[in-house]
Amino acid sequence: MASNQYINLGAPAWITGSVAAIYTNPSSTTTYIRAIRYHNTDTVAHKITVYEVPNNAGAVGTYAANEEMFSYTLQPGELIADEICGPGLTLTGVNDTIQAICDTASKVTVKFIGAINA
Repeated sequence: MASNQYINLGAPAWITGSVAAIYTNPSSTTTYIRAIRYHNTDTVAHKITVYEVPNNAGAVGTYAANEEMFSYTLQPGELIADEICGPGLTLTGVNDTIQAICDTASKVTVKFIGAINA
């Protein structure tokens, strides 16, 4: 891998109340996710669960329990950064995804920082 300059991989987005893709790898692209930032914007704690889900024959895959990356309860106003060592979490297939769920929709935001090679 050539040297990458890490950039924002899109604007912050809300995590929904059902498991859904929060980052989808574009076609003909390798994405290196170096950090994921989560922010609880609410006045009560919220639990999030995050999954790394491979594509399903080129389509967005459905999460399985064994694909869970982590689960965490963010306290009111808490901001955490999940920093990933090395080049980062590597997504190579079209529609490989990071998926997540929050116990209450639209209370926790997520932002990705990384690099892409197209």
